[in-house]
Amino acid sequence: PVLQNGVPVSGLSAEAGTPRMFRIPVPAGTTRLLVRTQGGNGDADLYLRFGSFASTSSYHCASTTPQSVEQCLIRQPTAGEWFVLVDAWSTYTDLTLTAEWVIGGSLRVTVNGIPGAADVSVSGPQAYERALVETTLLSDLDPGTYTVTAGHVQLDGSVYVATPASQQVKVGPGEQVDAEVTYAVNTDGLNFDVLQVHLTQSVQ
Repeated sequence: PVLQNGVPVSGLSAEAGTPRMFRIPVPAGTTRLLVRTQGGNGDADLYLRFGSFASTSSYHCASTTPQSVEQCLIRQPTAGEWFVLVDAWSTYTDLTLTAEWVIGGSLRVTVNGIPGAADVSVSGPQAYERALVETTLLSDLDPGTYTVTAGHVQLDGSVYVATPASQQVKVGPGEQVDAEVTYAVNTDGLNFDVLQVHLTQSVQ
């Protein structure tokens, strides 16, 4: 049987030693694949493998607790056919199997106005953190809200100030969104420094 995204298959049962096989068509751009079993009685173990049938000795992920609550999480899974094995370590009944996958999006952060390395950071879902020094396309991002923060940069005797200093963008499944950070020389700061030098000289 083929598992559908987020659709539980319930009422599963099997005698001890009986394997049950399922298939998952994982699309390109998927950032996370989660397969889990829950409920039921007895002990069902879970195995997950890409490209070929899973077995108790050949798998990419195995969950074998002494009960029927199992979970396999694959980050950045390869697109294509994944195979699930639910193996009856002991007889189980009323088991529910669910596969869920998340299709990611992308965020292009464009940096303007600075001749050297910028100071930009991006944070988001699943504890995502990334530091950037130039225009960058971030791909395979989990859907959700991302915060783009830009700090001041001192370069060749000048202070470059970023606008905006902080912004939030929402990345949806399969879509690309843009954020722009523009740097400019802090002329207010330069004028203040010149004024301070002038006042110091006058006092002397």
